[in-house]
Amino acid sequence: MLDTNKDGKLSLTEAEKSPLMRKSSDHQATFAEMDSNGDGYISKTEMRDYRAKNKKS
Repeated sequence: MLDTNKDGKLSLTEAEKSPLMRKSSDHQATFAEMDSNGDGYISKTEMRDYRAKNKKS
């Protein structure tokens, strides 16, 4: 599980362990794109929305 502190959201440190992030050469830019509300964390909704937006057709 990526949410190591079990707070229901991912910090940059936690998100860097994600397969989505490992594909990126610029983790901070990818994280910022995923963090649509800019609060410094990625929620389940933000992760779902990012995946849907970037889904390969």
